[in-house]
Amino acid sequence: MGAIGFAFGSDRIADPAAGEIEAIASAIRQALERDPAARFLVEGHADAVGPRGVNQDLSERRARALASALSARFGIPADRLIVEGRGETDLKIETRRPEPENRRVTVQQAPLRQ
Repeated sequence: MGAIGFAFGSDRIADPAAGEIEAIASAIRQALERDPAARFLVEGHADAVGPRGVNQDLSERRARALASALSARFGIPADRLIVEGRGETDLKIETRRPEPENRRVTVQQAPLRQ
């Protein structure tokens, strides 16, 4: 559905991302109209600079920040969002250097559980 980028070491959503968040919220609303039971995975990511534990915590905070914005600003029901931090385990670009592409939160529709 989309991704939001973050500054190095930050869990603050930058003001320019508001349009991207609105587009994600719109896509979620449309999916919920089709299937009110749908759930969405909000995954936080970090780059591989620094200790793993710090990156894990940061990725979780990033995911919570986006989930909170979707709920508070755009009315997406919090119970439809699954918030997870992936730390540095799913790098888009494999590097131990600071890499903006790796500092992100992604949102996708969660698969149905059997």
